[in-house]
Amino acid sequence: MTRELSGKADALALLAGVLHRSLDEPTEALAAYESAAETYRELDDTHRLRKVLQGVAGLRWRARNPEGAARGYEEALKLARGEPAHEAAALLSLSVVYRDLGRLEESVRSGRAALERLRNLEDPQAESYVLSSLAQSYGKLGRHPSALSCLKRSLKLRKRIGDREGEVEVLRDLAAAYEGSGEPERARAYAREAESKGRTPREGVLSERSG
Repeated sequence: MTRELSGKADALALLAGVLHRSLDEPTEALAAYESAAETYRELDDTHRLRKVLQGVAGLRWRARNPEGAARGYEEALKLARGEPAHEAAALLSLSVVYRDLGRLEESVRSGRAALERLRNLEDPQAESYVLSSLAQSYGKLGRHPSALSCLKRSLKLRKRIGDREGEVEVLRDLAAAYEGSGEPERARAYAREAESKGRTPREGVLSERSG
């Protein structure tokens, strides 16, 4: 009986993934994920339940149900205790959802906690993403120095790993952050740098020739 229920839940989780990623049917995917989650709870299969809850929460957020998304990520976080990579993923997601809900202090706490896990994992790409996200929460709280500090750290990491697209994105965020903090000259400097680095090599050559 247990094996049969587990197989059914696995099939539902697989179906949900196909409906979500391949067929773009979020409503049907959510129903399949929730059915799989219910069965995994019955079986006390926390490993598979955690994975499914991430899918449930993501689809709830996509469906503009941030409260439901927060509940899903909170449960996933509890099940991920002791697994830093999974904890970091759940905490980052919670930071974004809490920000969407206006729970900004909780958003900051979750983002900082995600950073702590990631530092031990030596994943600079993920760390830079969390720093950029955390900067948004600090910005909404009006804590501009903290937001700028996060963005500068994110920029340094993006440069280190050669993430040119991410680097341009952070430069634009820095320009917006300096504009918001009342420093237009610095804002323009970062905006110009973002524009310069955002050009493809071919565009840069053509611009130089035309100049």
